[in-house]
Amino acid sequence: MVEVLRRWLLHAFSNCHGPSEANYADGPYLYTAIVYHEIVSYEQEDGTREHIDSAPLALRVVLENWSDPPDCDVRPLVEKGKDSGLPAGAIGGPPLPFDAALVRPKYVSAYRLYGKQTDADAIKPDDAVFIKKLFAVDWANPDECEKYRTWVEAEVRILEKLAHTPHPNIVAFRGCVVEDGLIAGIALEACVNDLRGRLQDTTTPLDVDECLAQVTAALTHLHGLGYCHNDVKPENIMFRADDTAVLIDFDSCLPAEARLDAGKGTTPLWADPASKTSSVTNDWHALARLEQFVRDPTADEWGDDKVIYGRSGGRSGGSGGSGGGGSGGNSSGNNGSGSGSGGGKDTPASARG
Repeated sequence: MVEVLRRWLLHAFSNCHGPSEANYADGPYLYTAIVYHEIVSYEQEDGTREHIDSAPLALRVVLENWSDPPDCDVRPLVEKGKDSGLPAGAIGGPPLPFDAALVRPKYVSAYRLYGKQTDADAIKPDDAVFIKKLFAVDWANPDECEKYRTWVEAEVRILEKLAHTPHPNIVAFRGCVVEDGLIAGIALEACVNDLRGRLQDTTTPLDVDECLAQVTAALTHLHGLGYCHNDVKPENIMFRADDTAVLIDFDSCLPAEARLDAGKGTTPLWADPASKTSSVTNDWHALARLEQFVRDPTADEWGDDKVIYGRSGGRSGGSGGSGGGGSGGNSSGNNGSGSGSGGGKDTPASARG
């Protein structure tokens, strides 16, 4: 009999949120591994209550051949493990703190530090800062953890470079959130909506031409630095309160001609699967697709990104993309390092000045 580790990711919040990003394989199981957070709640001096997530904890229990996710309340399993007399991390024993160093790169002084040292899970609206939380989905796979850690470090590196050469249509980097010498989060300027959500807001129609021009300007600036974004798509275009379009999410951003598998990768719906390298052509290909989307956002071809008017939309408040996992696929071309000015031969006709 082949014994397989089943992995579940749970957010064991006090209000009992359901399972998130279930990750498992069919077959007989030696044990089920549950990753969860505890909520620490305490009263502040002004009488309000503060809620902070604990570090991830791993609990291993004998629960074989489940067809459905486990109950979101893991507390009975935790209490049972504590009474077992087994060492932490043993099957049926108490939970073991997850080693954050597996997925969080070391902080180095070359990167700016987010001064308020906010917990990576805490977003304080008054700060107008969004904290991109860092946590890998496939925590039990060392190779995946290493890849994720590399993506994080690469994103921080390019954000730091962009902070020295800022552009009005690229998200502003506020610094690294550091815990125990590790990068636990990326602090970015807070935006109010992503492209899909902005299109759903019919009270003020989007200036499509201006939006496309701003995204083009951001990409042209990036190409002038010798980098390509490689993952242009609706959720990676955010908007400020003044309706300025902002390019975000740089964990797929690589120097021109680097292999795409050195980064997080591209998203199939928006990319050319024939491409294997980072290139300006990747970005112009995706921008052309983006133009099709903004001019006809209700088309069925857009799948989950399809706009359905009448729904409240968008991923409001954030500006950093998702914190875990990779988007598969590759994208097109390999056209060198790009140009510092807009409207080169590989720029879509609609974006040329």
